[in-house]
Amino acid sequence: MIRAPLMFLMCLLGGMVFPWWWPAVPGLIAGFWKPARLVRGFLASALGASLAWVVVAIWYDARNQGLLSGRIAPLFHLPGPGGLIFAAGVVGGVSGGLGSLFGAWFRRFWASLHDALVEVAAPVPDEEDE
Repeated sequence: MIRAPLMFLMCLLGGMVFPWWWPAVPGLIAGFWKPARLVRGFLASALGASLAWVVVAIWYDARNQGLLSGRIAPLFHLPGPGGLIFAAGVVGGVSGGLGSLFGAWFRRFWASLHDALVEVAAPVPDEEDE
């Protein structure tokens, strides 16, 4: 249950500095560090990243009284500034959720690779003379 607040904070802190795909990075770290069921991990990371993107979008929208989002929303055939804020939340959520999925899959791959390497590197038993 710590994944969503962790994603929220990391996306808020890094979202102002890093590019749009930033939510994938803390999602990847959270998915690798604290694996969960894939769907649960995806949804928690997507929720945290989505909420962070919505908060930032509302903050930017309030700073210019909705002028910019009101003009950009028709370009994407969205119903007003609210639709643009929702779309920003969807993009952030998908980015964070996919990062979490990749982190969990990479952890599984790493574990299976480690098991395979341990099996290959196991010492060969000596043949006893009969």
